[in-house]
Amino acid sequence: MPLREITSEQNSFFRKLRRLDRSQDIREQRRFLLGGSRLIREIQADPEKARLEAWIYQAGQGIPAGLNHPTYILPAALFRQLDFQQVGSPLALLSLPVIPPWDGKLPAGLTLFLPFQDPVNIGTTLRSAAAFGVRHIVLLAGAALPFLPKAARGAGSALFQLDFFSGPPLKDLLSQKNENLFLLDMQGEDVALCRKPDTMGLVAGLEGSGFAGCHTSVHQSISIPISNAQNSLNAAVAVSIALYVLQR
Repeated sequence: MPLREITSEQNSFFRKLRRLDRSQDIREQRRFLLGGSRLIREIQADPEKARLEAWIYQAGQGIPAGLNHPTYILPAALFRQLDFQQVGSPLALLSLPVIPPWDGKLPAGLTLFLPFQDPVNIGTTLRSAAAFGVRHIVLLAGAALPFLPKAARGAGSALFQLDFFSGPPLKDLLSQKNENLFLLDMQGEDVALCRKPDTMGLVAGLEGSGFAGCHTSVHQSISIPISNAQNSLNAAVAVSIALYVLQR
């Protein structure tokens, strides 16, 4: 595969790549950038699973021979503009997976519903979900896109292991009773005592406001007991602990 040099900020392809730190452009272009030595090794091992489109290298950084995908070479000043998380060369340009709408049904096992608006929280939670064997993720309306740089960096290879679905707003999800939906809430039953059904949906609340403004009385709630010295846990940490307990 021939190498392709980009030397100008006015290059149309470079200008598109430069905008891949924004949700709208990621969705419109249906691609995102990912880097980091460990992730790059995983992508190299299975580029098809990662949906690899192209490699992006910084000039002078050592480009391996025999690359089977388009490879772009950029001077340091241009490469740094694409290296949103400052992880170094190379970067992988990956195709965005199709995210179908959630059909309202819960498959066997545990399905995680996420409304988090902070990309870091989304990324951290997705990594935990994959680590604890959760596969189905419903991204509620308003949730941060997992393929934003900060989210993707935190999620890592979980992005290749999870099945994503787009869901309704949190308030709409909770407007109808579903005995298999469990809310992760400060006022709920100790998660360690929860009788987990074979089919279960775990719903996280919004950062800060939780389930404020939502009709929650028709759903079961579970919680993580904490010391009185703190009034809450970070949203991603709380979900991670709950997943560990529920998946034991």
